[in-house]
Amino acid sequence: MGKMGTRATAVQLTGLELNRMAELQQPAVSTTLIILPFAVLFWSKRSRPVYLVDFSCYKPDDELKASVDKVLKVTENRGLFQEDSFHFQKRIANRACIGDETYLPRGATSSPPNLSFDQARSEAESVMLGALDSLFDKTDLKTSDVRTLIVNCSLLNPVPSLFFQDRKHSSYAVVVSTENITHSWYSVLLTNCLFRVGASALLLSNKARDRSHSKCVLTHLVRTHTGSVETGNLF
Repeated sequence: MGKMGTRATAVQLTGLELNRMAELQQPAVSTTLIILPFAVLFWSKRSRPVYLVDFSCYKPDDELKASVDKVLKVTENRGLFQEDSFHFQKRIANRACIGDETYLPRGATSSPPNLSFDQARSEAESVMLGALDSLFDKTDLKTSDVRTLIVNCSLLNPVPSLFFQDRKHSSYAVVVSTENITHSWYSVLLTNCLFRVGASALLLSNKARDRSHSKCVLTHLVRTHTGSVETGNLF
């Protein structure tokens, strides 16, 4: 049966004329044309999953390796701390479960100690660039592929800043995290006990093609600190 025969059969079954069927189709077409742009806009603006493609950690040279005893000895020999401050650091260092495979910056172990701003920047550059070089080697990524760079370093805030950000859609992002020991040594007791030389670099992507070989998908979490609430520490 031809097209005309099929259409005529449909008209007979529904009791509608051909021009009436065309009139019924017009509202449906109009509705589709109205919804389509909004659907395209929603699809283009939707939140895309963010994947942790890979990561790398910086490992300093063995000459910078410092055991807990060496850290305490360096601190004591400098003679810059009062006795109660030194014993506080010693107590924290022995209880913090930090092993003997950690590292101190050259500025802290040199004699006399060199804790200048230039030395602090040198430490930051060596650990961050070392972590980035390792990450790029693992992923075969080019620096030109990265459109976002985020640097976390709360103990060193130079000008110009270590932070640079240039956001673009469908791109790679690199997050570099470190803490600067040189800049805070002898000034912040707790960081002397807990922090050591090192850095990590993470490669993030929102490209669907990276899903299959990524380590995990990032989720949005909100952390609420309840330390000020009396019942917050009751479990």
